[in-house]
Amino acid sequence: MPHANYLITTLLLGLLAGLAGCTKDEDPGGVIPEGYKQSMEKAGNVEQQLQDAADKRLEALDKGE
Repeated sequence: MPHANYLITTLLLGLLAGLAGCTKDEDPGGVIPEGYKQSMEKAGNVEQQLQDAADKRLEALDKGE
């Protein structure tokens, strides 16, 4: 029965390794790369500039009526 002991040991080690790989990280910070964050901020700024320009054009059209 020495083979059964090795089989049980191997199965238990495999189970423990699988469970350890599925644990959550305690600190999820830093998941989003800094370059991506900066790109999103820049895109938000550009979007705001476009919205401001569109608002000014609409206001100018309203005054022109």
